[in-house]
Amino acid sequence: MITQIVTKINQLIAEKMEKHPCLSGFCTFGLSETITRRYSEDEIFPAVVNTDGESMDVFADDDFPLGIYHRLLSKQYAQTNKKERFGDDYVQLIIADLILVCWAFREKTGATADELETLIYSSMPEHVSMTSSNFDRRSVFSGEFSGIPFNVPEDVMLFSMKYKYVYPVSSRDCTEIHNLCNKI
Repeated sequence: MITQIVTKINQLIAEKMEKHPCLSGFCTFGLSETITRRYSEDEIFPAVVNTDGESMDVFADDDFPLGIYHRLLSKQYAQTNKKERFGDDYVQLIIADLILVCWAFREKTGATADELETLIYSSMPEHVSMTSSNFDRRSVFSGEFSGIPFNVPEDVMLFSMKYKYVYPVSSRDCTEIHNLCNKI
């Protein structure tokens, strides 16, 4: 479910960005995770990892005017009132806490961080609740990177947006998980 909502969010953001020529060439990444690079001191940073275990860096790349990636932070579970049906009624709500990180080159986009945040905010689908935005570049960087000194140049905007995605899970949904490994 999380991968699908991240894909939908990226599609909605892309539709709005495509209306603005200054944002042409943007890059949206899917669900990233923090990975560790082992050197004399460990470096922890966000990356998208494919099914082969290969990682792709998701941070500022001057081949693109801006980039967006997401990370799953946590999930909470809440009980709902069970209705008497045929076993496929909703049993729980899942509340997923996620973060969207956006970086952009000022000169390439001509936009401000606030303008980009507003565009992203207006793209969010139903069942997604925005909870906060952080425009403190140093704070956002330190939340995404550990063991790496702050090194974001002045021409790079950086902000994050935390959001919640709430979706129901039924007992039937749980049994479908058995097909997980049959995707290969």
